[in-house]
Amino acid sequence: MALPIRPILKCPSFTRIYAIRSTIQNLRNWIADIVEATKVAFAEVEAQAKSTSPDLVILLRDYLNLRKAERSD
Repeated sequence: MALPIRPILKCPSFTRIYAIRSTIQNLRNWIADIVEATKVAFAEVEAQAKSTSPDLVILLRDYLNLRKAERSD
């Protein structure tokens, strides 16, 4: 008795594996984009903090330290 021969069709498991690999690669690219955007955002915040004038608290502290140094002389 001969076994029936079925045509070999595209295996669904290969299709699923390809889809999973594609999804993983897309997620890696997405994460890399987020990391890069975060680095840029932190650099902008840091640059903005350096370019702003000093706070009133810092100015008063420096002034009081200067006065204190003058009185101790």
